[in-house]
Amino acid sequence: MTLQQASAATGIAPRTLKAYVEGRACPNLARYGRLLRVLGPEVGIELAIMIGWEPRASNPILPHTEDIRAVRDGIAQTIRALDMVLQNEVSAGDDDAETAQAREPTASAARSR
Repeated sequence: MTLQQASAATGIAPRTLKAYVEGRACPNLARYGRLLRVLGPEVGIELAIMIGWEPRASNPILPHTEDIRAVRDGIAQTIRALDMVLQNEVSAGDDDAETAQAREPTASAARSR
C-alpha cells in the first residue's frame, strides 16, 4: 500500500503519514484507530514496540501455569467459603423471621392489656 492509498483509506494526509513512518510524529488516538482499522492490528503492535512496550509473549517472567492454577484454586476456595457464609446468613434470616412471628402474638397480647 502506498502513502497515497493509505491516505485515501484513513483520511490522514500523506505528509502526516510520512512523518509517522519517519518517526517525526505520533498519531493521536483517533488517527491511531483509523490506522488500525485500515492496516490491521500488526501496526499497533509495531508502534507499541517502537515506543518501548514489550509483548507479553516475549516476557520470560510471566507466571507459569502452576501459578495460575494455584490462583484459580485459591479463588475457588474463597468462593466456596463465601457461599457458605451467605447460606448461613439466609438460614439465620429464616430463623429470625420465625422468631419474630412467634413473638408477635405476645406483643399483640401485651398491647391489648
